[in-house]
Amino acid sequence: MTRKKMLKMKPFNEFYHKSCYYNSILSAVLYLGGSIEPLLCNDFFYYCNEFDEENPGIHLQYKSKVIKEEAQLLKLMGISFENIEYEQIWDMLDHGIPVHIRIDRRYWGSPRNNSIFDSVAMAHNYMITGYDRDKDEFLVIDSTPGQNVLSKVSCSMMNSGMREYKKLNKKHGIVAIRAMERGARAEDYKKMFHHRFDEFRGVMHQGIEELPLVRQTYAVMESELWQRAALSDITLNIDRIKTSRELEAYRVERFYDGMTGEYTLKTQKAVDILGVIQSLFTKISMRGTVSDTVRKSVCGMFQQLYLQENDCFNTLACIIDRNR
Repeated sequence: MTRKKMLKMKPFNEFYHKSCYYNSILSAVLYLGGSIEPLLCNDFFYYCNEFDEENPGIHLQYKSKVIKEEAQLLKLMGISFENIEYEQIWDMLDHGIPVHIRIDRRYWGSPRNNSIFDSVAMAHNYMITGYDRDKDEFLVIDSTPGQNVLSKVSCSMMNSGMREYKKLNKKHGIVAIRAMERGARAEDYKKMFHHRFDEFRGVMHQGIEELPLVRQTYAVMESELWQRAALSDITLNIDRIKTSRELEAYRVERFYDGMTGEYTLKTQKAVDILGVIQSLFTKISMRGTVSDTVRKSVCGMFQQLYLQENDCFNTLACIIDRNR
């Protein structure tokens, strides 16, 4: 019986992609010799702005439309998932097969663990890359915003967390990840990406065209409504938009072989404008009131955001049209 095993798998740290689930999967795809571009480019982001009458103010949203369902996409990429039992993990690793596992997050043993997870039932994803029988430990890729790292987790904790996840969610939480004979080439997927962009182009552009309505709403919103607005929620949404925009620039640059420097710079300018808007809302929240000067600043920055996002959208459309 093998006492110790470690697959030569590295954490994916070029960018934090969506969640601990996706980041662990990206690491496995690269280990299996696959291309991660299909996963990076599997959705389109678009602005969807919502007004909440109970908590006044426009809640900027940046939603996404998926190109292909995850299971279909992974199969297309030449990656298969096989449900296995906990007792099979060691055998899979002995055969060079990484294992993805979901646990109840209350069993998450990371030193970066947030105390909120101590009492909230959520899922956390690990990619198991090795084991040490003598120490009763698994070697895992632990993905959190900021950095993905190699960590050691006790086998008993992993087993308990997996069982609790399965009990609460009624889902199987352990899969072996295998490479099939042939996955779709990047060029194959790029054709689908272009086709879906044509389909979603109108939705994406419409979201940007609604930004002047956001500016107008804040221009005429009465002081009493500003005080009732859930500004902390709005600033949190903006933070998520900034992360999504940075991801979009990263993945487009990677997908088109680094020939998109202009788009990256324009997107960064949009992110900077969002950051200014975010800081203005934070200032209003701290003061509990809005001055005419700050109101004008908010409206002015939304106008700049509208112009900048239009420029970004047109540049992205040109990049895609040039690469058909």
